[in-house]
Amino acid sequence: MMKIRNFKYLIVILLVFQFNYKNIAAQESDKKIEKINISDALRIGQERSAEIESYTLESKYSKNLSKQSLYFDNPTFSFKRSKTSEQGFGGESINGNDFSVSQKIPFWNKREKRSDVFNKDWNTANIQTNLAKLQTAYQIYVLAYSYNATVEKLKLSKKRLERFKLIENYIKQRTFIAPNDKARAAIVKNKIQIIEISTINLEYEVEQLWNKLNVFLNLPKRVEITAPWFNHKDHRINFDNLLNKVLDNNLDLKKQNSLIEKARAELAVANLEKYPDLTVSAGTINDIGSINKSQTLSGGISFNIPLINRNQSGIAATEYKIKSEQKKYDFLKRQIEAETKNVYTAYEKAKEAISIISINRIDENLKILKQADQDFKTGTLDFIVYLELDVGQYEVMNQALELQTNFANQYGKILSLIGDFNLDKI
Repeated sequence: MMKIRNFKYLIVILLVFQFNYKNIAAQESDKKIEKINISDALRIGQERSAEIESYTLESKYSKNLSKQSLYFDNPTFSFKRSKTSEQGFGGESINGNDFSVSQKIPFWNKREKRSDVFNKDWNTANIQTNLAKLQTAYQIYVLAYSYNATVEKLKLSKKRLERFKLIENYIKQRTFIAPNDKARAAIVKNKIQIIEISTINLEYEVEQLWNKLNVFLNLPKRVEITAPWFNHKDHRINFDNLLNKVLDNNLDLKKQNSLIEKARAELAVANLEKYPDLTVSAGTINDIGSINKSQTLSGGISFNIPLINRNQSGIAATEYKIKSEQKKYDFLKRQIEAETKNVYTAYEKAKEAISIISINRIDENLKILKQADQDFKTGTLDFIVYLELDVGQYEVMNQALELQTNFANQYGKILSLIGDFNLDKI
């Protein structure tokens, strides 16, 4: 007995060790990650989402209820022992044993129709799981591009700070001080302080965006997320084709349609509820105490007679529910059609904007600024023009990054509308 108990403890210890080993191995693997691409980020976020897992469990819950509803009720077994004593002279004691068993048998097709209601719940839960995956992917996608754009803004801000510090040193080290050099030095000093504050704010923003993103990724440290910048020639979309895909595949519409199907399944059950279930019973009564022993066998069926309650209100209620869910579907469909038009328009405008200020402008503008630094030092570029050029070039570069984030947002919305966050879907 002692050996068996020790063996059980050993099994428990091995299972705990295996579980902890897997967790430790996963954590060590995460520590080695330095860079992931956007597709891997979406996959990791969906795999680690507690929200998605909760809907997956809810789906399993509905599926098991559907299976359970197909079972018959357990039979009822009854045993009774009786003893009767007669008073007076020659009184006699009579003993009897009564056995009976009964089984409830639902009306034809009731079990299947009830199971169908739970199957509709299961289908709705599966759609809700896919919706959660879709929403998770969209949030990761938009956050990743916002994060990358802000990281690039931070790099640009630091480069800008370095440039102006070099200009400040250049002005201080000039042998011949021009009358307005003090004013120039003051302007540059103010500029440096403003850029330093901007850099601090961008560092904070990068940290915030990473923390939001890491809610989904759950990584032990900040990593680089590689995601391609967009070109205005990417992802050409035809509106009519898009609208057809949305109406065929939109998950919100599918979910609402599943609720309509559930209401119809409930109506089928309600129509069957007016028919009675049968109870089949059989039994035996054994009289073993009297001189003339006897055995009585019995059997029969029982059922309710639906004279008063024929589930009229229950049927009417489910009919109203079907109409209600259908109205919700019709309204939702109009909403999604309008949203598709709005998102498509915003998407096309976002594409038009990146055709005007593309991401390539960053490299181009940095080259222009590098040349401007040289021209200022040689005196061929006026100080005021230099400052105006700096402001304009950085405004364009920051705008280029904002436009990329906006385009990612609109593209993500389109993928969400068609119910599939496959980045190469359209």
